[in-house]
Amino acid sequence: MRLNSLRGASCALAVVAVTASMGTVATGQGAPPTVAVVTSAAFPVAVAAGTYDLYAFVVEFPPGSGTPRHVHGGPVVVTVISGELVLQRSVGERILKPGESVIENPGDVHALINRSGEAARIAASELIPKGAAETTVVR
Repeated sequence: MRLNSLRGASCALAVVAVTASMGTVATGQGAPPTVAVVTSAAFPVAVAAGTYDLYAFVVEFPPGSGTPRHVHGGPVVVTVISGELVLQRSVGERILKPGESVIENPGDVHALINRSGEAARIAASELIPKGAAETTVVR
């Protein structure tokens, strides 16, 4: 756990260091706004040697919508950008709020549901082995 916290902190520091080293942009407005890491999460992921596809996307959930129960062919990291979603897993439900992240491991049956009256949005990244199904609906 400590290693993951250190990795997350290292990534955040790298972003800050890179943006600080870029210098000042001439805008005529004084110093430009500072880039800040808003949220950071680190998860342990073990993958076998091979070729993978990395998918990254943003998904919007209108009020009352959700995904069917499903699994992924590789690990998926989901971060809530706005709104509130319910993550349903075999062990129960968890409410996800903006800035919160979860990992969905291959074979973990789950669903995301927007039970609120407002739209919710997530950013997700999937690491899927070549030839594996990205998502499979579970009946």
